[in-house]
Amino acid sequence: IIDQFPIRNILLTEVDYESQLYSSLLENITRHEIKTTYALAGSNFNIGESVVKIISPTPDILSDSDLNNTSIANLYSYHDFDIMFTGDISTKVEEAIIRNYQLPETEILKVGHHGSNTSSSEDFINYLQPKYAVISVGQNNRYNHPSESVVDRFVNAGIELLRTDLNSNIHFSTDGSSFKLIN
Repeated sequence: IIDQFPIRNILLTEVDYESQLYSSLLENITRHEIKTTYALAGSNFNIGESVVKIISPTPDILSDSDLNNTSIANLYSYHDFDIMFTGDISTKVEEAIIRNYQLPETEILKVGHHGSNTSSSEDFINYLQPKYAVISVGQNNRYNHPSESVVDRFVNAGIELLRTDLNSNIHFSTDGSSFKLIN
């Protein structure tokens, strides 16, 4: 993506991690002179009239042995429209979010960890009360995501569930007060 599109800023978590793919990412960031900001809970970023509120990671989570928990979780708000992006956080981080934040009900929840059974607890779903839940997942993936139990949690809660393996690209449009699914 970095080689194909002009990117001015990138948001990362400041973790000590070694892999060939991650090293390549950091090298590309340096080569393209992209400004890097490290995400930490409590930070806010304005994008036009929108606000991105970083919910996680917290400093203590950055040292978590489960690298998925260091994912950036953020609330994107445009006037009265809210989307919660959860990265790959587990129920452990979801519980901390419930304890530590007063978040609004969201219109859309980007489901954690591709619908893995390590995320999307019933308490978290009830806390956010999304109208739609979106699972980003590849067809016939080797992890067998999404988990049937996670799918059932959303269905049982009456939340419309969309999946990229079944629905392909998923688009929403909003004016800040109402929104609609465009497909």
